[in-house]
Amino acid sequence: MRKIRLKYIIYAILILLFAVIIILVILFQRNIRTAASVRKLEGGLYSMEYKGDYNLDDFLEQGGAPDDLAVAEFVIQDVFHGLLPIDLRGSSFGCSTISARTPEGDAVFGRNFDWGSCMALIVQTNPANGYDSVSTVNMDFLNLGLDMPEETQMRLLHLWMG
Repeated sequence: MRKIRLKYIIYAILILLFAVIIILVILFQRNIRTAASVRKLEGGLYSMEYKGDYNLDDFLEQGGAPDDLAVAEFVIQDVFHGLLPIDLRGSSFGCSTISARTPEGDAVFGRNFDWGSCMALIVQTNPANGYDSVSTVNMDFLNLGLDMPEETQMRLLHLWMG
């Protein structure tokens, strides 16, 4: 009798574990697909294609953001679904930026990347409901205290970054 109960308890735990895994895969599918696209171009330089929508419509519906920190907080909430607390308030970072209109009336935006030595990532995105873009990211800002090879660290970071 006890063996039968134990057997059902083990089955219930396995079913619950399987359900949790399925939910996590569904919740983080864009993160997983994005992580799979990471490619090392050379030492300290990587590229990836962000897979999925970056929810620009939701961002605009909430009224945008008053500053860079609020934009970062929106992205962190969207990417991590509130499951991983990341606080960028202690970081002092910034880039020179420019925005302009082309003679055809299109809007363009540019940002410099002037750090001499850092781990960098080129991010390309092509969302169905958004703007295509290419960006360069200084990955040193995401220093999570990971003590592992650079390539492993990049894959893990992109798995969670989405």
